[in-house]
Amino acid sequence: MDVNARRLAESLRALFVNERIVFWCDNEGQFSGLIDSLELADDVQVIKLEQVAVMAVKIQLERESATRRFLLYSTAPEPAPASDWLLDVRLRSKTYRADLASILIEDLGLASLTLVPYIRSRERFLAAEARRSRLKRLIESGDDANSLDRKMLAVLLRSEESDGLSIALRLLHSLWTPGHRSGSSA
Repeated sequence: MDVNARRLAESLRALFVNERIVFWCDNEGQFSGLIDSLELADDVQVIKLEQVAVMAVKIQLERESATRRFLLYSTAPEPAPASDWLLDVRLRSKTYRADLASILIEDLGLASLTLVPYIRSRERFLAAEARRSRLKRLIESGDDANSLDRKMLAVLLRSEESDGLSIALRLLHSLWTPGHRSGSSA
């Protein structure tokens, strides 16, 4: 089981400690290949909503909700409330969100899910484990996109600090050539 699958399974198991029904909308289908291999508790049944009639799911949930727990997985966007046949179930259950950007946000210890588009745009940078671990040391939970960009720059420059002066000094130091004096005439 790879790292992402292990993280997903751990976070889902944690949800099922207090929840009987969990909805997971994986809009981009990023984890559709992993869903069958997730190691959840024995009493958790995974239902892929695209493969079962909604009314059959509703009946099964009503019959077995006291004895089983359910993960309702869908690769479709969450339906509008007016057309959601499972709205009553959805309102009394927990919604789980996991995409690569959300996992990275959690892994970095960031608090704001409004950073999802920003993190998606920086996935190539964050794909490298070494860069991500150096960045984690600099991050504070309330960081915004600007401070994250500055901290990513600090990581690239191998600076221990992410303030503007430290970054500028590190950049100037990397440009300096020993033995070269500017402004001297020969």
